[in-house]
Amino acid sequence: MEQEHRETLQWFGEQQFEEKRSLRTREEALFNWSMSLFFAGLGALTSLKGFSGAGWSAVWRLLVDLGVLSLIIAVLVMAFLIHRDVERNRKALSRTLSELSPTAPPRVLPDSAEVRMDDEIFFYVRWGAFVLLGAITLGLVWLLG
Repeated sequence: MEQEHRETLQWFGEQQFEEKRSLRTREEALFNWSMSLFFAGLGALTSLKGFSGAGWSAVWRLLVDLGVLSLIIAVLVMAFLIHRDVERNRKALSRTLSELSPTAPPRVLPDSAEVRMDDEIFFYVRWGAFVLLGAITLGLVWLLG
């Protein structure tokens, strides 16, 4: 019975490791996609302004800014949800690992407090750069229009 429970926990731990890897890949793909989108948008804005000498109306600029702002908010919400799932997965994995070896001395896990702090800083710096690029895009839409 004990061996079966241990095998089940090991299988569950492997599934959690795989889910964690999948969530990290998803966040990476979201970041790459969103940054590519904004760089393409910045290129399109400068190209449109260069080809036409005509200015955009204030209503058109406001609509484009609202569209860009809603895109920024949607991407940030998705990033936050993925990050929350990573944290939830990390806690579940920690519980599973502690259940697997409750009598063994505590090991240094790759999810130590220092690594978590680095992950948090990386998450906020990365998505802060995305927000900064979005703010630049919003400003350019208004200024170039």
